[in-house]
Amino acid sequence: MKPQCNKRLRLHALCIVALAGLSVAASPQAFASKSKEITLIHVSDVHGHIRSHDEDFIVSGNRENAGGVAKLATGIKNIRQRVGEENSLTFMVGDATHGGGEVLFTLGNAIMPIFNSLGIDAFVMGNWDWAYGTRVTRNRYVDGLKGTIPMSRNNQTTLSSTIPACNGTASAADCNVIAADFPVVANNVYWFKEGAKGAARKPDLSPENRVFKPWIIREANDVKVGYVGITSTRLPVQNPLFNLGFRFTKGYNELTQDIKDARKAGADIIVLATELGLGDNIQMALEI
Repeated sequence: MKPQCNKRLRLHALCIVALAGLSVAASPQAFASKSKEITLIHVSDVHGHIRSHDEDFIVSGNRENAGGVAKLATGIKNIRQRVGEENSLTFMVGDATHGGGEVLFTLGNAIMPIFNSLGIDAFVMGNWDWAYGTRVTRNRYVDGLKGTIPMSRNNQTTLSSTIPACNGTASAADCNVIAADFPVVANNVYWFKEGAKGAARKPDLSPENRVFKPWIIREANDVKVGYVGITSTRLPVQNPLFNLGFRFTKGYNELTQDIKDARKAGADIIVLATELGLGDNIQMALEI
């Protein structure tokens, strides 16, 4: 599963992506006759920071101003202009919507229109993207449920003088979070019906009980990229309320079949993005 950076398939800026929770594998047969070059843009850990800030990078004796969505959007735009938008794909891994003050007071709404405008091809949630509770998760990320579940009273306010604050109403249409218009992938999240208190119940780990698509295929420069996602498994430890109605696996047992399925569907290369952490990523790369 290690990244392939050779003359047959050159992946800009991703020769060390395994360290960032992203791994790339190319099929030798896929490019036996001709060379293809694509660019994968990987975005992660924005943590809701809309504005730039002084970072701990020292440039000419001063802390460098970095981060923020303006710099992020500009960076993505510049890469696409340089390589050709049709030759690039943009993938994002959380944590995305939780961290900065603007997002905390809007349940992530302050940054969602920006993410929706970036042309993200697929997204893998991080542990903090679940932290607004399961109603927000369903309303923002789950296909078929987006914007349909009434919100309970919450701390959602507004940063706009023309949009009233929203503290929860009986109508999902009147008070809800902004939904993602990009696909979310995760092979390790399953629906779970909570039983009586203290009752031990095993989750249904059948493929049809998954909450999200385990993988998705996107194409750049006639190269079909199979993007497989594994979200964080920290939720039960971080706060059990974050994962009510969901159960998580490590994604290991599912991964081999998911890769086979993506290959069968036409993927030339496989990109694996995980939120498991470096130790688990290394172990998985050794075993798969």
